Amino acid sequence: MFLEIRKLRKVFEDLKRGNIPVLGGVDLAVKKKEFVSILGPSGCGKTTLLQIIAGLEQPTSGEILFEGKNNNSLDKKCGIVFQEYALFPWKTVQGNVEFGPKMRGVSKKERREIAQAYIELVGLTGFENHYPHELSGGMKQRAAIARALANDPDILLMDEPFAAVDPQLREILQQELLKIWQQTGKTILFVTHNIDEAIFLADRVAVMTARPARVKDVVQVDLPRPRQKEIRVNPGFYELEGYLRKIVWEEAESLRE
Repeated sequence: MFLEIRKLRKVFEDLKRGNIPVLGGVDLAVKKKEFVSILGPSGCGKTTLLQIIAGLEQPTSGEILFEGKNNNSLDKKCGIVFQEYALFPWKTVQGNVEFGPKMRGVSKKERREIAQAYIELVGLTGFENHYPHELSGGMKQRAAIARALANDPDILLMDEPFAAVDPQLREILQQELLKIWQQTGKTILFVTHNIDEAIFLADRVAVMTARPARVKDVVQVDLPRPRQKEIRVNPGFYELEGYLRKIVWEEAESLRE
């Protein structure tokens, strides 16, 4: 298995409120080149899970195996795209995308070639010398994806990357992401609150429980690829949406009890 998450727990220590358990033993296995969406109620720990995989947080217990090995430097194999675009405002699109290769010591000529390839891939050709404040929200997120890909990660972690854009643009970006995934062959873990989005993008959807989170169910998305927007009227799409809505709502309602 490409990535295995085993009995992963995370407890945050708070001097005023005491310990706050966030992850309660997460188990999840991901295949190479697979696209997995992660659904769950707000505050259940989805972002924390991505941060631990990326090496930005340390787990309280449990382990992450990368290609069968306990890999303490997994962060070097991950690219991450946040909901906030997280671009350097003082750098151009070209400068932002080149940043990772530059930090790795890649030569100026090579990193410019790498950046140009990914800028073209995400559809930003002609905007290389623009600064983030000169870009639309969708263009900023394209630039953020290009910057993550320029590091040639084995896994791309995406935390609600399209939540801040309008619904029409969101569907366009979803379609573009699928094209990028198919062209690059990257493994993707994609956190979202949007059930429609989770189904449209993924090979499988992992549904997490309320906090402290575990994986409640992993649902196979047996819909044909490549996917176009018309797939949303497929009876199988409706069936999956209904089932996922039911189990996500059950977890959200448990928070009120």
